[in-house]
Amino acid sequence: MSIDNPVGDHSRDPYERYRILREQQERSQGDGDKPPDKKPHLLARLLAMILQTLETLVNKTRGHESAKAGASFQENLLLLKTALNALKEEDRSQDVPFLNEMSEVWHYVLEDSLKFQRSDPVFVPLQNFIDDMQTYPPGETHTFAYYLTEYTGQQWLPFPYMDLIRQLYHEHQTDPSASPLTRWARQIDELLAISS
Repeated sequence: MSIDNPVGDHSRDPYERYRILREQQERSQGDGDKPPDKKPHLLARLLAMILQTLETLVNKTRGHESAKAGASFQENLLLLKTALNALKEEDRSQDVPFLNEMSEVWHYVLEDSLKFQRSDPVFVPLQNFIDDMQTYPPGETHTFAYYLTEYTGQQWLPFPYMDLIRQLYHEHQTDPSASPLTRWARQIDELLAISS
């Protein structure tokens, strides 16, 4: 063995071993002449379709929210009255989506109230209605309107809020003509009559 004569056969290609390994891998995966597997393309198309569907759903949801936000004062009052009427019929204290929806409508009514000036005929009755909801139940720190304002979009409800919703339902069942729900629905009717 010398420096002039390295060990091994010089007539062979030094990369032949790698070519053999690559050919064995290709054979184990199938013919090298076959077209490439279409599964990755199919998965990519499927993923694109799923993403497009999700994007469409998100856009529809955003459009629905903005349509509600753009609703007129009368429409928002009617939505709130519908929610209050639903509370008359059924104890909805455990219904988080319903209470969130009612809370959103309450926010829209509050936003609408900022558009009126003192000279508008609806201003004083609207302020009285808001004050009435903000002072129920009397003497409590956290009122019905407080919870409507604070817990919008939450996935949980505090027990005092659920108790308050249950209390509204039971008060209406006990004496429907004197219940706060009836009074608020009547006030909304008056506001609708003034503002139309």
